[in-house]
Amino acid sequence: MTGCGRQVTHAPPTCRGCIPRALVWCPWLGSESYVYTARATEPYGVVADVYRTAAARKVVVVQHAVQVPLEAFRVLEYALATQLLVGLDGLQRTKPDGLGKALRPVGRLPATSPTGSPPPLALSPRQ
Repeated sequence: MTGCGRQVTHAPPTCRGCIPRALVWCPWLGSESYVYTARATEPYGVVADVYRTAAARKVVVVQHAVQVPLEAFRVLEYALATQLLVGLDGLQRTKPDGLGKALRPVGRLPATSPTGSPPPLALSPRQ
């Protein structure tokens, strides 16, 4: 959540058809995990390290791993982003009924899903 109360995430969305696979492969998720749905999303900002110039053409870290909104142009000029943050509107929590009953398989996570995209890892553990 941002300082102004907006819900944000750095995790990519997971399509409904991929939820069972995410529940199987992600060690943080299980049958007690929740699925969150959002009515709309939009880029909000970044998590970044903010730098400033110093003597002898050097730079120093001023802040580490801070949220920087995209509207903060002056700060973004000196920021090295590590994660994109996406704002979530109309966020609702639901329970993935019947989706968490599969056992965690033994073996390696495949490099891609059946659709050719990376495997999903973006649900939220129950808190």
